[in-house]
Amino acid sequence: LRFFSSSLQQALSQQASSLLGADVVLSSSRPLRSQWPQLATQLQLQQTQVVEFSTVAQYNEGFQLSAIKAVAAPYPLRGTLQIDQKTFSNQISVPQQGSVWVEPRLLALLNAPLGRVITLGEAQFTIAATIAIDADMGGGFLSFSPKILMNLADVPATNAVQQGSRVNYRLLVAGDSANIKQFSSQAKEQLHDDERLRDMNNASRQ
Repeated sequence: LRFFSSSLQQALSQQASSLLGADVVLSSSRPLRSQWPQLATQLQLQQTQVVEFSTVAQYNEGFQLSAIKAVAAPYPLRGTLQIDQKTFSNQISVPQQGSVWVEPRLLALLNAPLGRVITLGEAQFTIAATIAIDADMGGGFLSFSPKILMNLADVPATNAVQQGSRVNYRLLVAGDSANIKQFSSQAKEQLHDDERLRDMNNASRQ
């Protein structure tokens, strides 16, 4: 019974982490302070950064408010990211610069076929693939808009993030359980009011 209980708990923990895209997620409404990536590096943890914001996607005469998720490789640290293999076959972890992956419903809303160019802010991007499964599904104010996944390095070109913009900055961290526990313990003591720490114990109950 103890063995079964332990195995079940481990499986549930792995599933919960896959929904977060990491073992621990540190989020902020302001650009991440440098001490957090440095702490993750000191503890020899995997890390990557995500920036979320909303902007309007334009194709011809069509406009659609969209949820932008800008990611850097490697992504995700837990769980999987799958794109429609019928439309895109390269096995890379994030979109290449100048291209985006989108939720299928955005194509219908904009009447924009795959391979076409859409405008996001002041930059243009080629729709390279559709998203089938994305770990770290997120939520909040962006959850009702169709999602667009872009390379983190492309964010400045859009010029969509301005002073006063509603932006969510996140640091995804994964690794050895003891080091993860130490990261969480140290971070909790130094969090600012705009910062939150999420793991499988305090993320969405669902």
